[in-house]
Amino acid sequence: MKSEIYTSFHPIEDINSFEENDGEKWKDHIRDMVSGSTSEVIKAVDDMLKVITNLPIELQPYPYYTEHFRTHPRNVLRLAFEIMSIKPEIFDEKDVLIITLATLIHDLGQLPPGKGKKKGEPERLKKLFITGNRRKGKIAELLEKEKDLKRIFFKEDDLTTLGQIILYIAMYHPKHMPLDNKYLENADQYVKECHIKNDKAWKEIKNKFEKMGEEIKKKNNLHNKLKKTFGEEEIQHYLKLAAILKLADGCDVQIYRDINKFTYSYKIDYIFKKLKDKDKRRKSINAYLRDICIKNVKIKRIKISGDTAVEDNNSGDNYVVMIANFEEENGSISTDIYEKILNYLKRKEETSYIIEQLERIIKNREEEINGKRIKELLEDAFIDVCTEFLLARKYLIDGREEDEDINIKGVIIAYEKNKNEYKIIDGFHLQVDS
Repeated sequence: MKSEIYTSFHPIEDINSFEENDGEKWKDHIRDMVSGSTSEVIKAVDDMLKVITNLPIELQPYPYYTEHFRTHPRNVLRLAFEIMSIKPEIFDEKDVLIITLATLIHDLGQLPPGKGKKKGEPERLKKLFITGNRRKGKIAELLEKEKDLKRIFFKEDDLTTLGQIILYIAMYHPKHMPLDNKYLENADQYVKECHIKNDKAWKEIKNKFEKMGEEIKKKNNLHNKLKKTFGEEEIQHYLKLAAILKLADGCDVQIYRDINKFTYSYKIDYIFKKLKDKDKRRKSINAYLRDICIKNVKIKRIKISGDTAVEDNNSGDNYVVMIANFEEENGSISTDIYEKILNYLKRKEETSYIIEQLERIIKNREEEINGKRIKELLEDAFIDVCTEFLLARKYLIDGREEDEDINIKGVIIAYEKNKNEYKIIDGFHLQVDS
């Protein structure tokens, strides 16, 4: 399938170098990540960045809405490249073009809450390219102004084969969009093989799979979409790329998107004035606090010993590592780790405002989200990432040949004790018992 071996992508190693409100620097970061690629890839990525910059106003993020179109795809692409770098020899330049463009467009079907949900996000994304009767959508009109992108995506009034792959991989990034007709069954199999220390996480993950079961049965899957055009070997490779995007997207956290008092005020106002359903309000608060509790997420080769993990590029296993926004005090960790993280966030200038505001509003409205619930937020984040991990993992380790496996063992929540050394707060790994 591949014309040449691809080993030239340049993932940015340290997400801490990203500035939280970096203006237009997100585009430079993306350009840096593909700087070792062919001129065709570099030009296509540069042109797509122009298109995203010139999006119609209705696609721009609202002040109270999670940012999806700029720093988020940058973060997702970094994580995707980290996954690909585990086995770089199985990818070529075409794969990097696909994963990069799919990442840049994957959330363009998003709409802010309350702005209309007649069609699901994936279908809205498709309509931005093809609106029916082979008419082109709003994104297509912008793409056509860039001749190289037009050649990649369109032939006359229809999508090219390459354009279909990019669009479908982007469309199937949400966790509820199945990659094949055995999607849930395969994921559930891996749940059974996992060792999870956290009983709450185990129950919640099982519940998530059960709730998703009926919905997934109703969805057309990516395998069926691709088999109209491709053979089975090519399909399995593209499913792998789709799984990489799915996992990378699920691992991004809000801390490295737009964070300031202005956007926080809008979001707090939205949560408490617009969301009438208490359950939705509570979930929004949880997700909101979760994102400022997690500093960043990495895909790293880690060697585990007891409750300590050390980066080991030679002999470790690859894990999803979630770094808590926390610094150790007095050389020890107590059992009140989540309370310590909360107190740390209260002391930090950039996060103290939001914690104080939420605590005041929650107290006044008598919502059931007290200190104990806040301390559980890292567990909620852990559950979310575990679910994404299990849904994507089958496609990352089951290569057609043994040497094609991209083996990611599990998820670790930790805080950075020293450079490249982590204190484990929670997590799980696959059973290795014979």
